[in-house]
Amino acid sequence: MFEGESKGGSFAGVDARDPLADRWRDLPPMATARHGHGATAIAGRVHVISGDPTPGGCYSGRSEIDSR
Repeated sequence: MFEGESKGGSFAGVDARDPLADRWRDLPPMATARHGHGATAIAGRVHVISGDPTPGGCYSGRSEIDSR
């Protein structure tokens, strides 16, 4: 799960769910804190697309790839 936003700003945190162990764990944060984005995994790399660091109805063209 990639974090979201509050009135104070967007969050960079990333959490992973292990359904077999029935628990969540923290992962290193995204390079850019943002909300309203999409994410997918392709060939072992996480692609985070769009989103914006400013709370509200904002968006951006920023895309980042992370090889966690």
